[in-house]
Amino acid sequence: MTAGAGLVLAAQFDSRAALRAGAVTLPLIGLALLRNDTLWLQASLVTISLHIVREKVGLTPRGTLLQGLLIVAATAALLAALAAPPLFVLLCALMAAAANASVARGTALRSLGNFTFIPALYLACDSGEGHSGVGLLAAGLRLLPYCLAALLPVLLLAGLEQRRLAASNLARPWRLSYRASFGPAAPALQSALAVALAVGMAAWAVEHWAIVHGQWVIWSAASVVTGDVGTSPAKLHDRVLGALLGGPAGLLLGWLLPHQPPVYGLAALASVLTLVAFRHYLTAFATRCACISLAAAAANGTAGVAAERLANVVLGGLLGLACVLAVHGAAALLLLGRRGK
Repeated sequence: MTAGAGLVLAAQFDSRAALRAGAVTLPLIGLALLRNDTLWLQASLVTISLHIVREKVGLTPRGTLLQGLLIVAATAALLAALAAPPLFVLLCALMAAAANASVARGTALRSLGNFTFIPALYLACDSGEGHSGVGLLAAGLRLLPYCLAALLPVLLLAGLEQRRLAASNLARPWRLSYRASFGPAAPALQSALAVALAVGMAAWAVEHWAIVHGQWVIWSAASVVTGDVGTSPAKLHDRVLGALLGGPAGLLLGWLLPHQPPVYGLAALASVLTLVAFRHYLTAFATRCACISLAAAAANGTAGVAAERLANVVLGGLLGLACVLAVHGAAALLLLGRRGK
């Protein structure tokens, strides 16, 4: 690697954010490796989601606990809804719309909405895959204590922050956040409608065609609905390019490295840290795809996960972009019609 490339990479990487996120997720990754239990890896998504929102929104211990319980409740609801596909489609659409509509109270709240829906969706789909009926209930009960334990590292940090601010009015126990404002409000109706349509169509496709790792399709559909017609194609471009570059890179690493539990654990930890460690979205997503491919290769040696990831990202992203264009186009025509009267 040249000195110039190293400087570019260093500028992309946020080491302080990565260290903070690693501190809260490492205990769960360690438990996964020590006990050979992948449920701890799944639960680490709850931990990192709480950590991201706590830092972006300034949640107090009470606010962090409330978000954690919302994630657990949303996961249980989606897991139960997998037994009735139309209900699952409806719940996904409503949750995605609620997450998107949160910007109406301040743009910083977008992270709260997204990082409540994301862990619930991924945990429900991962845990429910291959189960039906009573099996879904058993999967939910098995996952519950892991999710509750996943709250503890972030609650501990939130408690330490509360003690540090003990002399301040910001630390009053009834507060959910230390912040008085969550940034400027943003229009939410069109984006909420677009994401509801996109996620509903994606969830229907996942259920209808029994797509493996369907959560990738559903979240890809949601993620390209940025609230701005101009930025949605760029978001889709970054996700497709990231999957195209990252997937094969992860498989190459999986071929070079031994297929051992430590490699799998480090890849899983790195994939979680990519949510906060990079300042540029394309770099973060490409690295995340590489980590997912590496983890899959280390776990079972499969090479199909990179192609599967790319296909799911493309399908979901195209659905999301189509719904953004359709909703904003309809709104523009409606506005022109009103002006013409």
